[in-house]
Amino acid sequence: MIKQTDKRRVTFKNVIRTLGGYIVKIKFKNAVWMTCAIVLNLSALVSCNRPPRFVLDGQNEIVLRLKEGEDTPVGSIVYRLEGFDPDGDPLQFGVSPTPGSDVIRVENTSPTEANVYLNRELDREERDEYLLALTLTDNRLGRGNYVTQSLLLLVEDVNDNAPIFQPYPPTISLPEDTPPGVIATLSATDADLGPYGQVVYYLQPEGDERLFGVSTVGEKAVIKLLGSLDYERQTVHQLKILAVDRAKEGRINTGVAAVLIKVDDVEDQPPEFIRVTPVARIEENSPVGTAVVQVAAVDGDHGINNPIEYLMSSNSLNAVANVFTIERSTGIVRTTNVLDREALDSESGTYILQIAALEVGSKVTPRPSAVTEITVIITDVNDERPTFRDNFYECQIAENSPVNTPLTFIGNTLPEVYDYDQGINGTFYLYVKGTGDVFDITPNKALNEATFMIRVRNSTILDYERIKTINATLVAKEVVKHKPKFSEVPVKVHVLDRNDNFPEFTKSMYEVWVPENCDIGTTVAWVQALDSDSGNYGTRGIIYTNIIGSIDYM
Repeated sequence: MIKQTDKRRVTFKNVIRTLGGYIVKIKFKNAVWMTCAIVLNLSALVSCNRPPRFVLDGQNEIVLRLKEGEDTPVGSIVYRLEGFDPDGDPLQFGVSPTPGSDVIRVENTSPTEANVYLNRELDREERDEYLLALTLTDNRLGRGNYVTQSLLLLVEDVNDNAPIFQPYPPTISLPEDTPPGVIATLSATDADLGPYGQVVYYLQPEGDERLFGVSTVGEKAVIKLLGSLDYERQTVHQLKILAVDRAKEGRINTGVAAVLIKVDDVEDQPPEFIRVTPVARIEENSPVGTAVVQVAAVDGDHGINNPIEYLMSSNSLNAVANVFTIERSTGIVRTTNVLDREALDSESGTYILQIAALEVGSKVTPRPSAVTEITVIITDVNDERPTFRDNFYECQIAENSPVNTPLTFIGNTLPEVYDYDQGINGTFYLYVKGTGDVFDITPNKALNEATFMIRVRNSTILDYERIKTINATLVAKEVVKHKPKFSEVPVKVHVLDRNDNFPEFTKSMYEVWVPENCDIGTTVAWVQALDSDSGNYGTRGIIYTNIIGSIDYM
């Protein structure tokens, strides 16, 4: 037996492990180097380390369901771990380093407990689940050895994506005689799940609801024409289609698609007379071929604009066909015989002309036509000067109006000018003075009487943002070279605003710094856009819709 007080040196070799302990061979060395061998069971001298374990309340796997985005803030506690060590050793919790394991962070709170924190923001559209391995050790299992426990983290969806329209034609052209029915379909997708990712479609009400409608059929927006188009009333219609997800509470996301409906003209309107003198006067004994009056008409279908030719209808009254003729292409009425006022049956010395305007090249049968009447008065020589019906005219015109657009007269003024002299003495020029080449007047030359129009000649200056009122002078001046008589009247032109400018942000880029973990609702930037149009067309009517880009979840 070896006593505890024995000071002899003991060397262990060839250790054999058994179920109950260890068996070793001991060699004693004494002063005289005598050697003996003995087998000793050391089972009582060695103690065993027992491994720790996770306390899971009967579960085999930890399953966490967390909502994405701001619903589960970074740094929040998502689970609490508990462990047990039979030997009472302090425990160390952790997570095995695998791809995606940085989504959580584990920190001990006591020798037997730890908290699991969300380490970075969750995005279900990026990754919807994480299978992680939690680790546990008492630091006596040996280097690199751990007790492990699986953790399944499932990312639940929230309504954080707006519907996005798939590519679609932004402009649709329709003939004005298009019958009611489906004219186009659009579709939008939403990356969210369930009702958050299901889309219904609506037409944003902006005055076109009587003509157009939008319904949801399956996953598509079906755009329908409900009424009749009219090119002469409106040539374009701007529709805004809304794609709205089916969220029943909380945030509801909306996508918008703008569709421009262009109406194409068809031949459904007769010609329109734009220059007609109701009463014309001509001096008796005027030479044959004298121009009496000129008429002008245009195709009522402005989008087609067929050429116009003119005919004079037969009229038994005063044998008009024997006295006057009309040039087919110009609409000028000329005399074909010598006029004799005293030879007329009518005491008033008048002729009634019926002039027809017909479209050339029309595909409609019979050809579209319009008829007007002109009274021609045969007068003696007179000494009148050209005179306007009113002493002042006021007009309005929309900015950016195309060339040849007529101005609209305001009030009860009559755009007429007359000179009761006969022949060349009653012929006068009409022109606009004081505006450069912005406006012209038609007819620019008239005989005796004329109903005139002021038209746009150069639209570059018609910009409401630059000029709102233009003052000019209308002049009627006889064509005679010797002391021609003339008259002038002022005209004021109001330029009307149109929505012809786009909103522009005051900066091309806004750069802001947002502190980490700032509260919801924190103001991070102020942006401003300006529009140079007036009223609701301009800055006052700007609305800010949404943010797009890599941070639109904020």
